[in-house]
Amino acid sequence: MPLHEYHCKCGARFEKTVPWNRYRVKCACGKMAKRIYTVVGLLNETPGWMQKTLEVIDKDDPRARRLMSEGSRSELKKYMKEKGIRFMEDGEKVITRQDRLREARKEHDRIVREVYDKHREKSRIEINR
Repeated sequence: MPLHEYHCKCGARFEKTVPWNRYRVKCACGKMAKRIYTVVGLLNETPGWMQKTLEVIDKDDPRARRLMSEGSRSELKKYMKEKGIRFMEDGEKVITRQDRLREARKEHDRIVREVYDKHREKSRIEINR
């Protein structure tokens, strides 16, 4: 049920959760209070899930532009399917680009070390006395 604002002739203003079609409710003073219509403020028309999505997608991608213009969950699902991505599971660790680069650098260093060690082993000179 929605929350509505009411005003009574006694001067009281209050909010009450009632069905959408109730225009009058009883005030604390016992009189009937009228529902008043107020302007509600919206911070952003874009849903919260869309804001989070827009933070991580490549905005130059034509598919991403279509998603941003449509802004629907069905467009998001299409986009995710086309890109081969999924929603994160609860508790899943966020892997940033820097994390991936760090891991790639470690793997690169390991391979370079392995190649160097094999080359050194193969090229070594033994002197027998």
